[in-house]
Amino acid sequence: MGKSNFYARRKGSLRRTVLLCGALSFLLTACTGRNPSQEEPLVLPDSLKLTAELPGEYPDQAKTYTVDWLEVEEETAVQALFKGETREWTQWAVGRQLLSEDEEVCESLLIYDGVVEGGLSYSYDTKDFSLGGVASYYPGYPDTMEQLNGYYGYHDMQDYATEGDLSFKGQSEASEEIEELLYACGFPQLQLQQAYLLDAKTMNEHLALYNEYRTQIQESREEYEFTQEDECYLFHHRQVLDGIPFANLIWTKGTRDMSTETVMYSLYGKNGILQIEARQFYEIQEPLSADAVISPEEAVAAYVEEYTKALQFEETEIFAVELNYIVMYDEGAMYAKPAWILSSKRKTQYEEATVDEYGVTAVSAVTGILIQNGTDLR
Repeated sequence: MGKSNFYARRKGSLRRTVLLCGALSFLLTACTGRNPSQEEPLVLPDSLKLTAELPGEYPDQAKTYTVDWLEVEEETAVQALFKGETREWTQWAVGRQLLSEDEEVCESLLIYDGVVEGGLSYSYDTKDFSLGGVASYYPGYPDTMEQLNGYYGYHDMQDYATEGDLSFKGQSEASEEIEELLYACGFPQLQLQQAYLLDAKTMNEHLALYNEYRTQIQESREEYEFTQEDECYLFHHRQVLDGIPFANLIWTKGTRDMSTETVMYSLYGKNGILQIEARQFYEIQEPLSADAVISPEEAVAAYVEEYTKALQFEETEIFAVELNYIVMYDEGAMYAKPAWILSSKRKTQYEEATVDEYGVTAVSAVTGILIQNGTDLR
């Protein structure tokens, strides 16, 4: 599969100046005490677009903390979540599982304390068609292979509404119920990032796309029709500390020996919780320092500086910039450090199709250095 080439022109002819609007300048000055007019103008190559709305409000300082994996007490989680009568645990590589199953329902509670840590997985499965065929549970962006293989269509979450309520319960009430149950299990402060309303009409449309894909790969079709009884919410929550959410996107470059981004999604239907996946959450320990936070403009400038070192430029768009905590590790210790997370995408031509390739970059909110991996403590 060959990518099309984007050839670089001379840097002098590539650059253009992006002037921040007066309203944003006012917000930055009023809310943070910073005056953007005193900073260098943000200069971008012609092949790099900045469509993200840069945050106007962010803290002057952010702390660095030592952290450790969240430990969930088994009995506490059972009392909060589990409905079945079974009380026999099975040990797996990822943790300990409690399972209760009959002809209609399979209920599972898994406490992560093995090769995966910091949370739990709960499901109440009525053994109907899996929603994984009509929705993408995880936060983040579609990967290249999803798009090239032709099955992203039935995972396209943009088809689902994000505002409003389903008939059986309000969105806020359902989200808060999940949060309260996890707080009862000892989870730290949570923040709702995104909600999707999985309605019957859209699920059936996605199911048709799913069956079309299964036909292409010579697999049997899933004969199922969603009704209002099957409708549910899909929630994405994040751990939050000092008003700053923990990153839930993979921001590291290259191979890695440990995953540190928090992962959480949940499904809530007419009869209550259908599924919770919440792992790689943290217990917050001692604050180590409080440091000044660089502006999002400075973070973008650091990205631009690295981008312009390339021998050839690819048309790239920075579409999101957000202040997060990322977790680093060194010699058995873990640290939560503030970083600006930049999300970008570029069009890439393959033999099969042109797709969006997504990238996530972490820029230290203290030093302005692009962070490469979990052990890059600069």
